[in-house]
Amino acid sequence: MKLQDQGLQTCSRFLGKIGGLLTALPESEQRQIREIRIRRGRPLALDIGGQIYFVLETGGVTPLFRQGTYLVTDSDMDGCFQAICGYSAQSHIEDIRQGFITLPGGHRAGLCGTAAMDPVHPERIVSVRDISSINLRVARQIDGAADSVLSAFSDGLCSLLIAGPPGSGKTTILKDLARRLSGGQLGRCIRVAAVDPRGEIGAVFHGVPQNDLGPCTDVLDGYPKGIGMELALRTLSPEVILCDEIGSAEEAEAVRACMHGGAAVIATAHAGSLAELIARPVFSSLVGTGGFHKAAVLVGAGLPCRIACLQSAGNQGRKAV
Repeated sequence: MKLQDQGLQTCSRFLGKIGGLLTALPESEQRQIREIRIRRGRPLALDIGGQIYFVLETGGVTPLFRQGTYLVTDSDMDGCFQAICGYSAQSHIEDIRQGFITLPGGHRAGLCGTAAMDPVHPERIVSVRDISSINLRVARQIDGAADSVLSAFSDGLCSLLIAGPPGSGKTTILKDLARRLSGGQLGRCIRVAAVDPRGEIGAVFHGVPQNDLGPCTDVLDGYPKGIGMELALRTLSPEVILCDEIGSAEEAEAVRACMHGGAAVIATAHAGSLAELIARPVFSSLVGTGGFHKAAVLVGAGLPCRIACLQSAGNQGRKAV
């Protein structure tokens, strides 16, 4: 697998003094940074290779929370937030309400603060003020992440469910599959539609996907999954529809409608095993009776993008890969 690392250089432009601390780290550590956790008045923390590290005032990192760790100031937080918003928070009101802003390069800033709720619809967030935490997720594409999954298509295009726990590489594999199927990996270019409600697949910025999804992929950015799948099937004539993290009965019904409409579906779901997945009613009819032709289960966050098993859905046999 080849890592495409556009790295901390892009992210650091939004981080002021914090960006300088990060770009001073050894390159080997920079390449492993997955998330930059900025919390007002709290230590600056990094996810490096799946482990939490704290940035030191004098430079470098430590796995221990101790004296000398860099504490995020109000100036740091406010400056980062304004830069992430392009110095126009008003133009990102809806993004802030939904909790994230997509940045150039596909990087994504998760935001949290104090929510103001709608008095008429108390389940609806109207706005968010006093931003207290920013989680800047560093976007990287891994060419070859889907290598072990491609064997699922040895007999041609089919519907595939990719299951795994958080951090196991489901979305990374999905992006690589889009690029390779669209680019002719199966012998011809395939029309792909990626339904991307939270910008995690295409990372669209000003109408342009920041992730390379291949020459024949259409990205439905910001569409709710059910609506996006229905629209894609009706208007884009896709051969395969990609969707990340299906979980509700409505989304499962949309997947079923796509399959009945003649499109293959490649989707992901949170689960540690196929048995755990089938035990959930929303998936039992999609997997247990073979709605998905095949299912792949990932190892976990310790070995991201590694397949533990690949099997025909509804088949009790298991094939390790």
